[in-house]
Amino acid sequence: MGVKTGWPCSWKPSEVGADRIVNGVAAFHRYGGVIVVDFGTAVTFDAISAKGEYLGGVIAPGLGISSEALFARAARLPRVEIKDPAK
Repeated sequence: MGVKTGWPCSWKPSEVGADRIVNGVAAFHRYGGVIVVDFGTAVTFDAISAKGEYLGGVIAPGLGISSEALFARAARLPRVEIKDPAK
């Protein structure tokens, strides 16, 4: 079964998560060529051309994973709570 996004691409949809496909298609239809950044468990960056072509992407550890590693390995760095600011 193919992924029907109306999105011209040379990549295999099975190689990119559904969340990244949806983000890319939605951002392209709203803004055109764009770099989509999604902050979640991971931080993903996906580049979409002005023609709607998926150019590629990168995935990196998210804020929670990064902060846990930093607190666990950095000398004398106190653990702090990460939460949404009031304003």
